[in-house]
Amino acid sequence: MESPQKGIENIYGFTFYGGNKYPVSKWNETPKTFEEISGVEFTDAKKDVRAFAPGLVRMGVLRMDVDNLGAIFRRGLSPDKCSFSRYSVLSRSLDYFFSGYINKIWESNDNYKNYTQIIYSGGDDLFIVGKWDIVIEMANEIYIKFKEWTCDNPDITLSGGISFVYPKFPILKAAEMSADEEKNAKNHKYIETEKNAISIFGYAFNWEYELKYLIKLKNTIKELLEKENGMPQGFPSDIYNLMQQANLFYNKEKNKYVIQNYQVIWLTAYNFKRALQRNKDELFAKFLTEWVEKIFTGQITEIKETKYHALQYLAIAARWAGMENR
Repeated sequence: MESPQKGIENIYGFTFYGGNKYPVSKWNETPKTFEEISGVEFTDAKKDVRAFAPGLVRMGVLRMDVDNLGAIFRRGLSPDKCSFSRYSVLSRSLDYFFSGYINKIWESNDNYKNYTQIIYSGGDDLFIVGKWDIVIEMANEIYIKFKEWTCDNPDITLSGGISFVYPKFPILKAAEMSADEEKNAKNHKYIETEKNAISIFGYAFNWEYELKYLIKLKNTIKELLEKENGMPQGFPSDIYNLMQQANLFYNKEKNKYVIQNYQVIWLTAYNFKRALQRNKDELFAKFLTEWVEKIFTGQITEIKETKYHALQYLAIAARWAGMENR
């Protein structure tokens, strides 16, 4: 770098910070409002009249941070390798991900650039707002990139929480709600793995197993909803209402959620049978037949060790698919 003062030997430095760019409105190149970030388009620069709005206008508020950071610094280095320089490298390497590489992740995807904004990212945590479905997608990618950054070290994990709000909802309150979701993820345990989870819709899921299965199930339901003469559009709300009626509670001894209102099981079977009579689509019929058995047993063969009941997975995945399909 050329010195501004000739003949003076200056020392220059630089710093990274997350969120050095932001989504830009097409009106006067100004930063997008929360409504625009949520997918709303306006007729003019006044932004009073909507030209377009998605079927569901919601903003996702994401908070994430590294799990057990204090323990990593206390016990992450063996006694013979503890030194100020190694602690400094560890701290700097984490900060470079959150304050530097996070911008590369943001810039790598047009949806991220147009519909999310990094409010803060640095040290070991971040705070991001954006269109609700894209925020979920970005959170998952951040986790994947973080695992690559840490060379898949099983002791360095990441947890986060997402709240979903209207664009004009008070952002400070939304931040508190996402903090509650993040706390829910921090309290999650899958088999022997504590934390290392994302909490959405009030439920925490392990990134590697539970969330992957939930995404796969959500995509299957979405395909059936979009298929002509496939799944009825009211199915997501119906199954979510059944989950709420089931009065599920967490049994600590069994480490599982248990249905208290057993009538819901028979009601679900009855509703599925009626749906089969009204709809002859083979894929939808196969889907319902498989899930009747899973709801009766409460077990999911693809993910046996989860604490959640099968009805919870089906209801949450259906709700997610229904929201995307609006």
